[in-house]
Amino acid sequence: MVFFENPQQDRVLITKQDYKREYYLHVIYSWDDLLSQPGLWETISMAQLELSIKVKTNPSIWIDLSAVQVQSLPNNHPFELPSPWLLYGTEQALT
Repeated sequence: MVFFENPQQDRVLITKQDYKREYYLHVIYSWDDLLSQPGLWETISMAQLELSIKVKTNPSIWIDLSAVQVQSLPNNHPFELPSPWLLYGTEQALT
């Protein structure tokens, strides 16, 4: 895992190389400003590029979004959002 901190030291981004049939960069970011946090996507892109050089392929990005993060996305967001799976509980618990 690689940890990044923004200049204000109030946000942390975690990235992790993973492999499940193909390489991907697992991104963990727990705040709701996913599309407005300055430098966030540049940092994710840099981590993805570093991984692509290491594994000699173009890895996908996997990011788990909370229900609040999903609701904050604009209608024209660039993400594929398959139906969520649950570790426990019911889907109603997510709303």
